Amino acid sequence: MVRPLEQSALIDTYRRSRGGVPSAWYGHVPFGNWLTTTTRPRVVVELGTHNGVSFSSFCDAVAAHDIPATCFAIDTWLGDPQAGVYGEEVWADWSRFSAEHYGQFARLLRGTFDEALPEFADGSIDLLHIDGLHTYDAVKHDFDSWLPKMSPRGVIIMHDIAERHDDFGVWQLWEEIQATHPTFAFEHEHGLGVVAAGPEAPSSVQALVTADANETTEWRARFAAAGERIQLEELANQLHTKVATLEGKVTDREAQLADAHASTSWRVTSPLRAASRALSRLRSR
Repeated sequence: MVRPLEQSALIDTYRRSRGGVPSAWYGHVPFGNWLTTTTRPRVVVELGTHNGVSFSSFCDAVAAHDIPATCFAIDTWLGDPQAGVYGEEVWADWSRFSAEHYGQFARLLRGTFDEALPEFADGSIDLLHIDGLHTYDAVKHDFDSWLPKMSPRGVIIMHDIAERHDDFGVWQLWEEIQATHPTFAFEHEHGLGVVAAGPEAPSSVQALVTADANETTEWRARFAAAGERIQLEELANQLHTKVATLEGKVTDREAQLADAHASTSWRVTSPLRAASRALSRLRSR
């Protein structure tokens, strides 16, 4: 049996996790890396990339372990009602970062998920991450549309399976998938579901979806702890950045006050000096 974290599958350098970008996926970065390392996919597809934290967890594994994979990130990079609408700066920053670090094997497809479907043959995708709009209708459409694209080794992961507020509906679809496919669920960081979509899913995924109660507890605890470390490191990075920004503002403010003090001092002392000189002249007469 493949046991969690025993294969040195985790790496120390998560490039995007040091970038200070916001993400609800930091807690799953070690698992994304481990899953990619142990399954060695040939084609990786992500539906919904935003700032690229999850996609980078796959790409970092590809780069670190010389996995012969091509990784596709599909997004409009415009946002949605749940993630929020954002400006062109997100696309500019992420596309630059991806080209710099993953340009040899990563492809960014800017458009809707449906527009990208014809780019992939049925049975061609080994690892699929679904993380787009999380209403029930939207995520069910994504799952049903992309399921035929999965290879016999295919594995699907889905984020936010534990979110039940507002119009989030991944949890509802997840309950349906559990009745039709072998699955495993992580409960931390909004929940992450793992689906053995193909009949020949890799042994590491088979170990997950066939785990007994004790093994399930171990998998969850170890990856939750590994993810928490990444979250804390990223929080420390963000706090360090904020402190540096505040220190810069304080320095600028001190310089402004010093300039103001010097200017005020000149305006006060200059007339006094003039008066003193005039009085001296009168006394000398």
